[in-house]
Amino acid sequence: MQRATKALLTLVFVVCCAMHTPAQDLPGLKITLQQAFINELTSTLTPIIEGYVLESNLPDFSGVEHILLVGKVDWTISDIHMDSLDFTQDTLTINEGQGLQFKVTDGNGQFTCNWEWKRESGIIHASDSGGATVKFSKVSMDLNLAFSENGGLPTVTATSFKFDLGKLSISVSHGWTGWVYDFFLWLFNFIVKAQVESYIQSDVTSIINVNVTSALQALPTVVPIWSNGTESLGIDISMTSGPNFAASYVTIPYLGGIELNSQLPPYSPTTAMPDSCTNLDVNVLFNNYIFQSSAEALYDSGLLQVTLSPEDLPPDLSYVLNTTFWQFIIPNLYKHYPNVMVNVTLDVTSTPVVEISTDGFFGNATYNLDIFVPGTNESALTIGGVSDIQFLLYLTEKPAEGNVLHVNVSLLDTNLKVVNSNVGYVNLLLLNEGIAIIPLPSIEKVKLVDPNFFYFADYACMESNVLFNSSSPAPNLSKAASFIRDTLPSDASRVRIN
Repeated sequence: MQRATKALLTLVFVVCCAMHTPAQDLPGLKITLQQAFINELTSTLTPIIEGYVLESNLPDFSGVEHILLVGKVDWTISDIHMDSLDFTQDTLTINEGQGLQFKVTDGNGQFTCNWEWKRESGIIHASDSGGATVKFSKVSMDLNLAFSENGGLPTVTATSFKFDLGKLSISVSHGWTGWVYDFFLWLFNFIVKAQVESYIQSDVTSIINVNVTSALQALPTVVPIWSNGTESLGIDISMTSGPNFAASYVTIPYLGGIELNSQLPPYSPTTAMPDSCTNLDVNVLFNNYIFQSSAEALYDSGLLQVTLSPEDLPPDLSYVLNTTFWQFIIPNLYKHYPNVMVNVTLDVTSTPVVEISTDGFFGNATYNLDIFVPGTNESALTIGGVSDIQFLLYLTEKPAEGNVLHVNVSLLDTNLKVVNSNVGYVNLLLLNEGIAIIPLPSIEKVKLVDPNFFYFADYACMESNVLFNSSSPAPNLSKAASFIRDTLPSDASRVRIN
């Protein structure tokens, strides 16, 4: 039973995620799953429920029946074992306002058991025992799952569960003739069948309502991002409320804050977001809270003090740390140290400010830039600066790699000053203009399927279709295209990479 329980926990974790703080009013992160995505989850849920039924520890059943012209008959069905179960027609759909409905309209399987009967009538005593194989077909099932949160923690409840073995076909090792055959045929089809179904319904319901929900309480509440042994960063995936089950999608709200050493910033999300921006399989919406809390955690952790040496850069960018690259921007640096590789330390001196607008992501940072020549004990030059930076997400398609995510970083405005110079005069006009030509690296190799990015006032949205395996066909996006065109808010700036 543990294998199936772990598998169901994995599925539920997609729909709900555990929380360790009281629920917040607004989330910083929303994930919306359309019905098309839910359809794909059927292949995940089906073997889980099949496993629960197969691993049910069915008890022995016994009773006494009075048969006309035969008398009192004691019977026992024991050692019942589910050998196989296969749901051949099943669906997983959204139950608006409540949760998910898993429905089976056809299936088949088999269980084996031992049987025994005893008859006593006056001085006449008769009995027999043996084994039976019961094949069943036309299996049907209707399982309704409700998802909610309690004090910030997720709950899942089987609100109703109906299970029907369908049509039985019984074969026995020996001994069923005459009245015995008629009796056991009736017994299995009307008594044993109902008792097995009732027990499975009760057992599976208990597993979901007790075992699964209890296990959800123990799930981690923070996804680790970075740790050096003494300090750590993580993203808080606490639910701020229960999931919203609409007619055609499910939305799960998360706090989404970045925390340092298990401490979140002393403020909460302030921007409300819609549930989705398009009708592709998955929408991920995030507001400024996740980025501003990231900036604060990175600054407080000291991770925004970075030293770069030539070996830290890709080979095609290492020339940036050679004084020859700077000879026309900072001539005196090249004059004192011609054709020398240097180390550069970037020290952000206050918490950066990050904002989202219809034009993308924007950041403002105040920093010092120290240029060190290896082998010396002091910096050759210290420059103080304030820069406005724009970040844009976009995608390209590369052969054999699929869609590749990039982050395009642009310096919009930079104001520099000389804090300390051991190389003499520095022309700040040249430096301000020259700093803009430094190439900035992109972030790549996040593969998605037909993704797009949308920027709004104070929040952003990424949408994508999802393929569950390499052999899955690509979804038809013609309807999605017209939906996007007709329903996007007027303040949306759309970035589409074909």
